[in-house]
Amino acid sequence: MKITNVLVFFTFLLVSVTSIGQVRVSGQVFDEYGLPIPGVKVYVKKAPDLRTIANDTGYYELFLNPGEYDLVLSFPGYEKQEDFYGVENSDLHHLLQLTPLGVQDLQDVEASAKRSNPGRDIILKVVERRDTLNQWNYPHRTSMYSRATETIVKEEEKLTPRQKRRQEEKEAKRMRKLAEEKIEQGKASDSLEFVIDSLMQIKNAPKKTDILRKMNMAEVSALREFGPPRGVKETRTGYKESGRTWNLYYTTSVKTNFNFFENLMRWDDVHEMPITSPISGPGILSYKYRLVDQYEENGQHISKIEIIPRITSTSTLSGHIWVIDTLWMIQKIDLELNKGSLLFHDAFRVLQDYENYGDTMNVLTKQTLFYDIKEGDNISKGKTVTKFSEYEFNVEFEEKYFGRELAVTTIEAYEKDSTFWQANRDLELSAEEAEYIRVQDSVKFAHSQKHYLDSVDSAYNVITPFELILDGIGLRNREKLTRIFLPPILGLVQIGTPGGFRYGFNMSYYKSWKNRKQFVIRPDVSYGNLNKDIVGSLYTSYLYDPMH
Repeated sequence: MKITNVLVFFTFLLVSVTSIGQVRVSGQVFDEYGLPIPGVKVYVKKAPDLRTIANDTGYYELFLNPGEYDLVLSFPGYEKQEDFYGVENSDLHHLLQLTPLGVQDLQDVEASAKRSNPGRDIILKVVERRDTLNQWNYPHRTSMYSRATETIVKEEEKLTPRQKRRQEEKEAKRMRKLAEEKIEQGKASDSLEFVIDSLMQIKNAPKKTDILRKMNMAEVSALREFGPPRGVKETRTGYKESGRTWNLYYTTSVKTNFNFFENLMRWDDVHEMPITSPISGPGILSYKYRLVDQYEENGQHISKIEIIPRITSTSTLSGHIWVIDTLWMIQKIDLELNKGSLLFHDAFRVLQDYENYGDTMNVLTKQTLFYDIKEGDNISKGKTVTKFSEYEFNVEFEEKYFGRELAVTTIEAYEKDSTFWQANRDLELSAEEAEYIRVQDSVKFAHSQKHYLDSVDSAYNVITPFELILDGIGLRNREKLTRIFLPPILGLVQIGTPGGFRYGFNMSYYKSWKNRKQFVIRPDVSYGNLNKDIVGSLYTSYLYDPMH
């Protein structure tokens, strides 16, 4: 037993001495655009045990003993890079850039395939033209109309056939009893079956305002400007929100650019890690391609290719891409993200339509995003459809035109009426969307009438005993755009403070203007029963430029 303890001690001592003598060799790996590449394999040549993988920022580190090493960096679709390091007594850190494989290199990699793959061969031809086809390689501006809608769907109750039958029988008995009572009271003179049927129709008939509870919407009309590599500015000419819009996605175009012509796509507000594009060098090695259909459309030969991920950590997309043969240009993309790495959504799908700009450039004309979020028993089914039109290329922007300000919204953009939106909607409304807008506009009109606003203010400004004692008093003046909040009587006494009981007073005063500027002040003062001291604080804020 003692011999075992001695051996363990010396083993631990040997490991500790070895670790102390090691040097940290670290680095960060970037792509051709200077953006970090996650998941790069880093290892020492001829030493398979000395290896690591770069994290989501492209950072890696190894601990090596002093000596000479050949360090190898490897990532699908990029040239394997080998660097010599002389490790001495101080830590080493390097910034490294990987070079994408050329089309010929990709063809050589796949040359060992036992049979030809027409789907992959077609995508290879698109990749060969990719830099020319990519509209994001050229400065441009475009008009943009976007409509985001959310439909709340209640998840179906999972009942067995027996439970469903019992539920239906219980409801039938309730309706029968209600019908019998109406007949006995003389409120109905028809047959029992007719009254039951009438009650069921009334029960199942949707109310006009039901659609406002299950649907939310936002509309945006804007001018979008882009300067390579990532300069972007959005100037909104119209913006309209209806209902609760926090689940709506892509109400601004400056956060995420769904550009499938990049090697690694960074959708940071959707997905945890950068995504390998199937229309790229890395994508050729990360996805499987299967030709599933070919057909003629408007005099063009179209190939439909299925995209199948090989490694779900980076090649997380699946779906289809349509390619125009001989031109080797994208006609349409319909791809869905694997659920595993989604940040907030339970499902996310991207559908894009392209037009050919002089048979040399793929220009995005329509983009539809489908996204689901499960919240308790409800499923939020979101859809954002965006139309891009009136493209202008070869635009010359000033040197510092694209700065930190990405989006500009004027006051007038929020004040556009229904006439503006009818004239500027580039996308046809569905029957449900049209009904939602009609009901929403009618409710908004009714709620904007003076007699309604006065009644709301009168009800709000009534002081009740409950508010006076427990809840606090709120007073509002809509014409002057002011609001005051006073504490309840019980709120004037502070219990459990270190200095014993404190008696105090605090209030809040809010003032706003029609240009959306806002001023807030909150004084707070109290007297300590034990310490006989007076303390206080004053909070103020002024929102002076709400449009930027």
